[in-house]
Amino acid sequence: MTELNCLEMSAGASPGACGCHHGRECLLRFLTITCLGAGLLALSGCASAPAEKVAAFQDGPVCHYEAVEFSGDFEGGRLSACRQEGDRRFALYFRPEDTPINPSSWYAFAIEQASPRELELSLNYVHGWHRYVPKVSLDDGETWAELEATPSREGKRATIRPPAAAGRVLIAGQPLFNLDRYRSWMDELESHPGVERQTIGASEAGREIEAISFGADGAPVLVLIGRQHPPEIPGAIAMQAFVNRLLEDDPLAVRFRQAFRVELIPVLNPDGVALGHWRHNTRGVDVNRDWGPFTQAESRAARDWMAQLGDLAVAIDFHGTRIDTLYTQPDDVPGERAGFPRDLSEALIRHLGARAPKRDAAHNPDLPTSKTWIHTTYSIPALTYEVGDATPLPEIDETARVAAEVTMHLLLEEPA
Repeated sequence: MTELNCLEMSAGASPGACGCHHGRECLLRFLTITCLGAGLLALSGCASAPAEKVAAFQDGPVCHYEAVEFSGDFEGGRLSACRQEGDRRFALYFRPEDTPINPSSWYAFAIEQASPRELELSLNYVHGWHRYVPKVSLDDGETWAELEATPSREGKRATIRPPAAAGRVLIAGQPLFNLDRYRSWMDELESHPGVERQTIGASEAGREIEAISFGADGAPVLVLIGRQHPPEIPGAIAMQAFVNRLLEDDPLAVRFRQAFRVELIPVLNPDGVALGHWRHNTRGVDVNRDWGPFTQAESRAARDWMAQLGDLAVAIDFHGTRIDTLYTQPDDVPGERAGFPRDLSEALIRHLGARAPKRDAAHNPDLPTSKTWIHTTYSIPALTYEVGDATPLPEIDETARVAAEVTMHLLLEEPA
């Protein structure tokens, strides 16, 4: 039995599956020590292993070794366990918050060394595979660069060699965009004349869900929603660029704000973002599969907020996936502004050429997503704006700004 098999059992199977019956933490330690050592030998219950082997394996989110520390103990961090395999070789493990789950294998951890040493790390995904190209920051998250990774053939792990640096090195699947960054952004938005900020509800764990509004009172509303899925940070970056473009002072943006109102929820799943979740909220639910059932505090808050906004024009929900994509309704659906998705897609192709998001109009009316529910309930175009996992940051920004400009022109019934 392999180490990964044992860790998978600890996340989803009964403790007795590996011969331990004294709790999950003990199980994980037992599995890693005994299953790695000499297979499932005749150890009784959870008997103590030799001290050096216990030290080699450590539960996350913080792993202390003689010359290095690994930590996922920060907002948005995720590090489940570590094992030292050599003087400078370590295996790091990442498990989701629960299972079954979409395998958006998120990881985020810090490395701290007193003196710079070259390390070799294997990133091991339990119930997932290597999806995100590692990003590294040497200045506590101010700037990020891609880090080369070598995935295994089956995709369940990847090997990286971080830069040798003293002090704190951050490594994550995407540049971190945590709640403190949202708060700073909303502070900045609130400084604009006419921008209002309110709390519209609380998450399942009690974190505030905030909304921003600006534009003409009583005018048709452009609805924007963000961060239902925690790891989908490219979508968050696109939303920020999109909204910032709407608030500029050029004639187009001024005309738009005089004729329309913008209402947005920057982050609908704050618990998942804060806790470094792969997909779900704290109750193990995909918030973007709860539009219709409304069993969760987050989706109910969005539903109730939307109900009092007035005349809705268009809704856009920002996400991240493998390639830039616009998920829309087909052209022949009834409702107001039914041609908006087609016109937006065609205009983006004119402006961006091959870099434009690919439109997918294969609408699934039975899937309880925000896009489906909003379109069905309000008979308006509702789009999911997906940004590719590996889309470069400058392209994310440029595409989102162009999309905002085209959206303004189309809603103003101007050439786009």
